[in-house]
Amino acid sequence: MKTYARTRCIILLVGLLLAAFSASSIPRPTGFGAVPGHRPPALGQGTALSLASAWRGHWPDLTGYYQVGMRTYGPVAGMWLSYDSAWNDRDPNYLTFAGGDPINYFDSDGRAVIQAWQQTQQNLINSGGFWNNVGAYGISFGMTALNAFSIGSFSRNDNLVDRNLAGEISDGQLYAGMAINTGAATAAVVTGGVVAPIAGRALVAAGSPALMYIGNGAAAGLSASTADVAVQRTGDAAAGIPYNGTIGSDLTYIGTSTVGGAAFGALTYGTIRAGQGVVYQRTDVSGNLGDYYGQAQNDVRYAARQGEHADANPNSQFSFQQVSGAAPGNNLDFMEQFQITANGGARTQNPLTLLSNDIRAMSDERFSDFIFDTTVNNGIGGDFFGSAYSSGPLGTKR
Repeated sequence: MKTYARTRCIILLVGLLLAAFSASSIPRPTGFGAVPGHRPPALGQGTALSLASAWRGHWPDLTGYYQVGMRTYGPVAGMWLSYDSAWNDRDPNYLTFAGGDPINYFDSDGRAVIQAWQQTQQNLINSGGFWNNVGAYGISFGMTALNAFSIGSFSRNDNLVDRNLAGEISDGQLYAGMAINTGAATAAVVTGGVVAPIAGRALVAAGSPALMYIGNGAAAGLSASTADVAVQRTGDAAAGIPYNGTIGSDLTYIGTSTVGGAAFGALTYGTIRAGQGVVYQRTDVSGNLGDYYGQAQNDVRYAARQGEHADANPNSQFSFQQVSGAAPGNNLDFMEQFQITANGGARTQNPLTLLSNDIRAMSDERFSDFIFDTTVNNGIGGDFFGSAYSSGPLGTKR
């Protein structure tokens, strides 16, 4: 009997020790971090995501610090480890976390509206399970997508709410600011969409389709971001809202939008240029005929076309040069017509042309429509690139 009782005591003692150990390993979050001895473990080495992310959906690194938005947070001291790049009244010494009130406030990334979403995300992670984790990741993708498709106005509206909660702007200014942000994004999209095709048609005379696409993209990105800044500054001044930017940040935004538009233009050109079709220039070395621009479906057909030109014009001596190319169809027709238009036009376009082309590869209407369809998105894309840069961790506006 004594042996049995002793065994029960040992089992009970072991059970209590295991329970105590298990309880000590469960994180107990607080507003600033966690109770000492109950801090969430670093993610990795077999640690469950739900345990590592117990504090506001964020997990610590191996040093015990948290990477929250643009700065590193130390949960032991309850303060940021670096200065706030965009000072506000609730952060008087640049290092205060959540204005000293982490129960009612949380600076997740310099944005306040996302706060509720992140709380939902944290609850999903803490609940565990495959579908809850899917939902948590879905919230992250959703926030990114909304900001992307709003040309930055989503993050700007978040910033307005943050400033409203801090008492910097009134409720009326908050709603007026949201309308201004929508107007600025709309002005950017419309301006970029209008300027890109106009610049594209004007740059045909430069004689290079690559330059045309890169140039129209840059012009569209420049004009779109400039319109955005102009509407934002004018609207904020009219509503009495302190402008949340500087000349330097505006110039950075405009510059990155211009570069982004040029990059989108280069990507568009590369897409159109891809293909086995050939656009060639025929030059009469003997001087009897003017230059001629034509197309061939592939290299084999290109070689055959050279023989056909020689047979049709026995009194001329031709040299041939491949000047462009694209996939057969609209893209190849456009590339041929681009060279014809840039060099004076066919005789049906310009009776005084020096080219030997009698007919064009595309009508003027079809040529213009092709430029519009393939350039209208370059300015929008450039402005998105600028918005993404300037509102991201590398940017100068928050």
